[in-house]
Amino acid sequence: MGEKSAHSILKPKEVVDNWEVVRELGFGTFGAVYEVINLTTKTREAMKVEKRCQDESSRTLKLEIQVLKELTEAKARNCCALTGSGRKTDYTYMVMTLVGPSFENLLRTCKNGKLTWYSAMYACLLALEGLEDLHKAKYVHRDVKPQNFSVGEGNLYRNVYVLDFGTARRFMKDNGQHHRPRARCGFRGTMLFASVPALNGEEQSRRDDLWSWFFVLLRLTTGTLPWLNLNVPPAFDAQLRVYADSKYANIENPGKMLGGCPPCYANILDSMKKLTYYSVPPYPDIYALLKAAMSKCGNGGQPPALDWQVTNSISMKTGRSNA
Repeated sequence: MGEKSAHSILKPKEVVDNWEVVRELGFGTFGAVYEVINLTTKTREAMKVEKRCQDESSRTLKLEIQVLKELTEAKARNCCALTGSGRKTDYTYMVMTLVGPSFENLLRTCKNGKLTWYSAMYACLLALEGLEDLHKAKYVHRDVKPQNFSVGEGNLYRNVYVLDFGTARRFMKDNGQHHRPRARCGFRGTMLFASVPALNGEEQSRRDDLWSWFFVLLRLTTGTLPWLNLNVPPAFDAQLRVYADSKYANIENPGKMLGGCPPCYANILDSMKKLTYYSVPPYPDIYALLKAAMSKCGNGGQPPALDWQVTNSISMKTGRSNA
């Protein structure tokens, strides 16, 4: 007890400025996330730490702090509040809202590995609100996936949070003009949830976040995706092509992809097929479609319980996510 693990940067009881470390929540190649106590407010928060000895091109926390600062100041919906940040000799850190399990972890704890229609639509409606406010701040996320959304902790289980802005990019100038898209750019994101244009090496915009969001919606609703278990070649570029081809085919002929989904998903898909790099996504139309479908769920006019109301206490022990 009280000692660092082999990969850890901080140890329990260690004090970093105004925060005391409680425990490690997760770790990666370049850093870790900790549950901490704010010594002034006594509230539990999350501290994300990134080693400073790594290659400059691999550092993402500086960008994430900037994005989260702007979102916090703008009172963006469904994003963690940034409550502090700083630099030490060996690491950079930021402190934010402590959240509950990720969408991915919810799938692992729910029956049949998928959410009910109501819960899937509820979670993704709030997720889209968060993405819309990120877009209003002139950023695109570029890595929308179930691991990068979480529900709230404990009594805040009805909340949803957009996480991990380390791959975000400004798509618009301060004057409201789009940045000119690069003719070709390196892939950013996760192949399973990336849009076809992103897989084809095109510049990403709000359109691409929306496509990834739609694939998350499908994953939560059905528990799978048509391209989930593809046999992919070892070469990276070949993998991109295989995923792009499969997604394009399913979008053009969506019968299998939309099997087991509410009818409104077909309407959402139709509206998304019209989007271009410069398009403003039809957020209000999508919200209206989801809300209308959600209103038909449940009995006696009462909305159903959210799936994670039952699984939340279990998930907290293994699935807390402040990636």
